[in-house]
Amino acid sequence: MNCLNFFLSLAISMPIAIDVNSDHVGNVFVENKPVQFHVKMESDASLFVVDYYGKNVYKGKASAGESDIEFGKLAKGYYVLTVKADDESKDLYFAVIPSVENRPDVKDSAIATDLATSWLVKPEQFDDLAKLTKLCGLTWIRDRITWGELENPRSRWITNTKYDLSADIQTKNGLKVYQVFHATPGWAQEVKNSHSFPDDLRDAYNFATEIARRYKGKVDAWEVWNEPDISAFSDELGDSYSALLKAMYLGFKSADPDLPILTCSFAMEPGKFAETIFQNDVVNYFDIYNYHIYDDWKRHTVKALKHLDLMKRYKVGNKPIWLTEAGHPIKRQDDMFEYNIDQDRDVTEFLPKAIINSLSAGIDKYFWFILPYYRESDFYLFGLLRQDLSPTPGYCSMSSCTYALGEAKYLGRLDIADVYAHVFERSNSEIAVALWTDEGKKAIKIKTNKAIGQFVGELVNIMGTGEKIVVSDGAVTVNADTSVKYLILPANTLQEPLKIDYPREKHEIHPYDPVKVSHIVTRLKYPIETRDKKAETYKLKKGVSTRVGVEIYNFSNQEFPCKIELQLPGGWQGTLNDDSVTVSKMGIAMRDLILTPDPDMKPESVQLRVNLINESGKVETFTVSWIEPVE
Repeated sequence: MNCLNFFLSLAISMPIAIDVNSDHVGNVFVENKPVQFHVKMESDASLFVVDYYGKNVYKGKASAGESDIEFGKLAKGYYVLTVKADDESKDLYFAVIPSVENRPDVKDSAIATDLATSWLVKPEQFDDLAKLTKLCGLTWIRDRITWGELENPRSRWITNTKYDLSADIQTKNGLKVYQVFHATPGWAQEVKNSHSFPDDLRDAYNFATEIARRYKGKVDAWEVWNEPDISAFSDELGDSYSALLKAMYLGFKSADPDLPILTCSFAMEPGKFAETIFQNDVVNYFDIYNYHIYDDWKRHTVKALKHLDLMKRYKVGNKPIWLTEAGHPIKRQDDMFEYNIDQDRDVTEFLPKAIINSLSAGIDKYFWFILPYYRESDFYLFGLLRQDLSPTPGYCSMSSCTYALGEAKYLGRLDIADVYAHVFERSNSEIAVALWTDEGKKAIKIKTNKAIGQFVGELVNIMGTGEKIVVSDGAVTVNADTSVKYLILPANTLQEPLKIDYPREKHEIHPYDPVKVSHIVTRLKYPIETRDKKAETYKLKKGVSTRVGVEIYNFSNQEFPCKIELQLPGGWQGTLNDDSVTVSKMGIAMRDLILTPDPDMKPESVQLRVNLINESGKVETFTVSWIEPVE
């Protein structure tokens, strides 16, 4: 989404006549523990506690002065505490969620979240946010980093930054961190534009090398640029991004060969930008494919399959595919700072359906956007937490989802008419069936293995509240409705075979093999004014000669001699000032390519390929770009 130029609105100060707080971070309590608040008031007050479903679970009074109010052990779920005194009323939001001890013992899960900790919350909130993330049952998180705040100017590295602090705190809290950046510092460009890539790709290589070393053991994966397929984040085209990806991949791997590297996150469905990247032979220059989606949850499957098809066409193999931003933006009105009741409910019900649908299509990891409060460009609201880090009901929905699905390894679906029934491996010993309907309530019967005999399962609602279900006589009957429920059962108890609509190989991050990649990277530098981002082509005037820079980078430790070979499309003339090149180790060589389209050419985009031929007479590497003649 938008460049996380976060416009954080100031929380409205409440009158001091009523002061209510708890000892728990974000007012998030765990099950089987008493819920207690500290209250300070200038007059007597009435207290009401209402749950997510509108049920009154507490009604009482508190006297003026300071006191502790205890509501006992409440069921798991989301609650609103309302304190009314004279003409003043204050609402406080809290949650009761599963304890860490009662969650399935899993080391990893397919369910994750974007946090953007370093950009979105103040450093003094880093630890609280990390704790709330872990309490919610999440392990993998996505953060943000700004290159120019770590290196400025070239080779001058800044220490003790907020990025170091966030990485330390998140690691200490048991979170797995994956980082992304998407801006070039001004010192790395002659024409200052943070949305363009650095003038010298050695700066990108060196940056990757340094941050891989600096954050080893604290950042578990890196993404090379956020959403460069849209102009909000980059004005460059796919061929240029491919060169950046290759340079940074080589830099990361030079420092830590085991560090997983993600492609850029694609904001859009696979189009010409994505096609151009893969036409540039990048398959061996990343470990994880990566994309984003903001759409109706029913569209998640369709869009996942389009990305999987792109991977198949370019023979990406069984590399993991991560959906690293997916959320439900709420359009705000002028007087809105946070969700209203209906919007809260909308996000709450949407979240598990979107996650489950994507995982059923073959996605390996789903990152919800976003856990903390975020007000984007004053138009949209996001977040499962409020500005003060207290929960929305969506936080409980996420907590319930991670509790019920655990590892969230997709196994398939039960074929039940008019009911979604997706089955996941929760842990080595349990499965979970996620159930819901598009409309109305439906009683469904699920057949189980009679040989196991009678056993007890658990039916968990979207708020995390569970009830014991006795399974006997080879079947269990439950009611499904439009709100997701999870039926947790021992492994191998289902009798009916599962259907997998979109089968995939088991994903795998392959060990880095330096032999499979070239350490030579080439990039064509077209004049900025020739870029057409929307059309993914460089537009050059008919009959006019245009100078295009040919950059050849050598990221190896020995010099590289080569010949430049042009593969020109019909009707295009191209000449090099010198086609023989020797590039020093860790050096760069540059040549001029003069491109001229014939005056009478049709205005269509065609492919230009430039090969680098090594001493063995083989193509060492190449670059592909799209060019179009214009009047």
